[in-house]
Amino acid sequence: MDIHTLYIIAYATSTTSCLGSCAILLFLNYGNIETNPVYLKARRILAFATFLVAIGLLVSLTTRKWQPVGWDIASFPVTLIASSQTLLFTFSLILLFNEQYATRQRILLHATPSLLFTLAYAGACLIWKDHPVYAYSEWKSLVTNPPSLIRTLYLLAYIIQSGIYAKLFLHERHTYLSLLGGVKTEDRWLKLGQVTSAFFLASGIGLCTLSLALNPHLPHEITVTFLFTVFYFAFGIFYANFSSTYRDVRTRIREQNSAFSPPAGADMEELICYLQPDDDNNRLFKDIEAYFQKEQPYLDPDFRISDLPRTIGANPHKLSTAVGRATGLTVQDYVLRLRIGHSADLLLLPENAERTIEDIAFSSGFQSTSTYNRNFLKLMKTTPSRFRSRT
Repeated sequence: MDIHTLYIIAYATSTTSCLGSCAILLFLNYGNIETNPVYLKARRILAFATFLVAIGLLVSLTTRKWQPVGWDIASFPVTLIASSQTLLFTFSLILLFNEQYATRQRILLHATPSLLFTLAYAGACLIWKDHPVYAYSEWKSLVTNPPSLIRTLYLLAYIIQSGIYAKLFLHERHTYLSLLGGVKTEDRWLKLGQVTSAFFLASGIGLCTLSLALNPHLPHEITVTFLFTVFYFAFGIFYANFSSTYRDVRTRIREQNSAFSPPAGADMEELICYLQPDDDNNRLFKDIEAYFQKEQPYLDPDFRISDLPRTIGANPHKLSTAVGRATGLTVQDYVLRLRIGHSADLLLLPENAERTIEDIAFSSGFQSTSTYNRNFLKLMKTTPSRFRSRT
């Protein structure tokens, strides 16, 4: 078998595998499961990452005109694909156990270097010619060429980013594992060891991709392409079955006869909090109640719920679980009811008869009258004006 045939087979197989993995992640539901929105969101991110690789493989074949031409040193497309894959895999894995951290804003923030390098490289190529380099002696002589310099800097930036992603993942994993101390269970699957293994496996594949930009030889490229075939298909199967972990945790929560079930979109950290002893949650909720009764921070329109965990000195997931198990509400809904209750008390006081609805709304912690009226009607089944006129 000649190198041309092997080259075509490698790329065709890997592309098919990536597209198959994408289909599995998007459309395969394993058994009769509880569909968790956090888990489905992670699957969609991974499906997008896998689809990008499939598109990259097809574009590579097209631009090379189906001929076995190796990538050059510090190839920009290779670094871009490796960087985007590492970013998406990192946040999709963190998302499984800490949704509050894996926000769209943070993903875009970490994607900023790649976006800036892409714009800089595209602009430089419009002015200067980007010379393909296949030997390190040539690369050193052309490193002052702006496109070559940008490619080299992007390569270094990706290596630094990989270290940042590893540190980030391990930090969030440590936070999650710290919650297990209060859970009396011997179930090893709660430690999510398979997620940790998946992260380092994905990081290894990212470094394999990066090696294409450091070792521009066709045999190496074909080997890495075959690794893609195995990795992406296996990862698709793994995630299609990961829903069983959510299902098992929810089953355990129901077995504890919890007064309220966790929210449908609860991530693994929040589910773990529901497995902790009731005494811990009751004690924390009493601390929250005492703080609200004494300080009444919710009456400040600028009060942010995100500041509450730091003020109380509790993990955000533990805090939301304590409120959820005591009231059946989210922290946001709990604060909303406190504000509406306070405004109702103000409306009933005779000395407030001349105060406007807008003034009452602002004094109750609302930033706009429309938001106040909408939520008052939702909870009290009447408008503030009608509620006041009844007294």
